[in-house]
Amino acid sequence: MQNTASILKILLVVLVIFIIIGYTYYRTKDFISGPIITILSPVNGFTLSNTLIEIKGTAKNISYISINDRQIFTDEAGFFVEKLLLHPGYNIISIKASDKFDRKIEKTLELVYKDETSKSDEVPLVSEEPKQKPQEIKTIIDNIDPSTFNQDTGKEEELLNSVELLN
Repeated sequence: MQNTASILKILLVVLVIFIIIGYTYYRTKDFISGPIITILSPVNGFTLSNTLIEIKGTAKNISYISINDRQIFTDEAGFFVEKLLLHPGYNIISIKASDKFDRKIEKTLELVYKDETSKSDEVPLVSEEPKQKPQEIKTIIDNIDPSTFNQDTGKEEELLNSVELLN
């Protein structure tokens, strides 16, 4: 009986020690791991057609964070949103963070800005001529009797097709 009681005491002490070690690790794992940056948008390597972008992400365990060496700020949950103008072509955006122990991390975004509005002097090619010429369409429209619109004559569809060709 005395042997069982001493084994239970030893097991209880070992269990309490493991609980203390586990709780200590749980409370300090964020400090041990260092700063963490997660970029939510835009995706690295993405091609964009808008010069103004929003960089969204989260940062944990940081005391300082910057985008292209310009300090930014996070909310209480570590979320950040920053607007940035892109240059035409290839852009490299550097996001750096450090914690209070001066451990550093850097993430790099590589984005391509392709201006959709500045097209080259290409002339679009017309692959086929319209089926009906404007004069033929005017003749069709002039020959339609308005009183026949309540009847199913098929001319309504012909008129709609002719108007679509004008557009």
